[in-house]
Amino acid sequence: MDDKKLKNLQLIGFVFIISVLAYIPIMFFVDKFLHFSKAFLDKQTEIERYSFYVSAFLILLIIALKRFIYFPAKIVYKTESEAFDLWYKMDVILMSIGESIGTIGFLVFFFGASYFRAVLLVIISVLVIATLFPFKMRYQMRFDQLKEMKREKGIYDET
Repeated sequence: MDDKKLKNLQLIGFVFIISVLAYIPIMFFVDKFLHFSKAFLDKQTEIERYSFYVSAFLILLIIALKRFIYFPAKIVYKTESEAFDLWYKMDVILMSIGESIGTIGFLVFFFGASYFRAVLLVIISVLVIATLFPFKMRYQMRFDQLKEMKREKGIYDET
């Protein structure tokens, strides 16, 4: 396992969390001080409802991708560094999908959603990113699982 790449991935995760959390004070400032006229204020409930539908879809997409992509059938034929590179890419993709939930909350705020509903989507986004955060223990468990899969297939890799 490459510790430097893992630290970079953790830094990316922190940046995703901080960028989503930055939406909260921006929305508060716009709501309390600028009194920004929202574009679709008469359709507020529809915008909030559809934003939650899209967010739920994105969460289900993350769950499905996490379930089926981290250990594809051919991963047993890869070295540990190749597997780490695959997991690195998948973690960045999944965390960016998680961040898009907060971005949806930020955007629907300007389209007429209430401050509370928009902040709720931002909090959901932070929680999703936190569950996907790349801890060293999580990667060690993946490597152990990969070694077990290789052992069951009869493939012995010294890397």
